[in-house]
Amino acid sequence: MSKSPLRFKDLLKALKPYGVKVGRGGKGSETILVRPLSENSTKGPQFTIKKHGANPEISWRVIEALLENLGIPEHAVWPSSRDK
Repeated sequence: MSKSPLRFKDLLKALKPYGVKVGRGGKGSETILVRPLSENSTKGPQFTIKKHGANPEISWRVIEALLENLGIPEHAVWPSSRDK
């Protein structure tokens, strides 16, 4: 299976075990995702996603950049990429 786009809610479900949370702020239709350094912290790597609509489809290239920025393995989102 190749990399494919995901709906925003599905992406959040896949990233939840890695501690990723929706941060505060963001301009207009931007949503900030944060991977806190500790449980009660708000500091850590962040990534901003443009989110137009209730549950938009997020491009696989944006997801790939998000994973790299937050230090999360690709198999968290695309299980078949574990082999690579």
